Amino acid sequence: MKRGYPLQVLQALRGRAVEHSAKELAEQKRRSRLAEDELDHRRQKRVTEQERAHAVERAEVRRLERGESRAADLEQNGRFHRAAMERTKELARLEAQQSEQVRRELARETAVQAALATKRAEARAVDTHRERWRTEQLAEAERKLEEAAQDGLAWRRGCKPSGP
Repeated sequence: MKRGYPLQVLQALRGRAVEHSAKELAEQKRRSRLAEDELDHRRQKRVTEQERAHAVERAEVRRLERGESRAADLEQNGRFHRAAMERTKELARLEAQQSEQVRRELARETAVQAALATKRAEARAVDTHRERWRTEQLAEAERKLEEAAQDGLAWRRGCKPSGP
């Protein structure tokens, strides 16, 4: 009776664990990329708002220098500038929040990569054991065949009719 590899179930479980971790890593990488894309979007939105506010401010300074602004215009420009600064501050806060989210996602990605590496090492250890076991099984079978052949040869020698 030929017996199978005793750790076959463990080998299959380790293989499935590696597959599961690889899928988990792919999903985490996707989440990390989405978070980074969102960070880039928020950063661009903040920069655009800052540039727009600075452009309006420069235009108002030029109008003031040319004497084209009145007191009411200055007051309105001040309100606009304060509102623009508040919008920029809020956009910077959202950007910082998203930056922290990216950091968390990348940390999770690193943890999942480490878990996958561990699971791959465990699966490799079982695979290595199976190969060693298989080699031992083949050597044992070969040894038994050789013993059987020697026993058969010895038996034949013992059964030979003796001469006259």
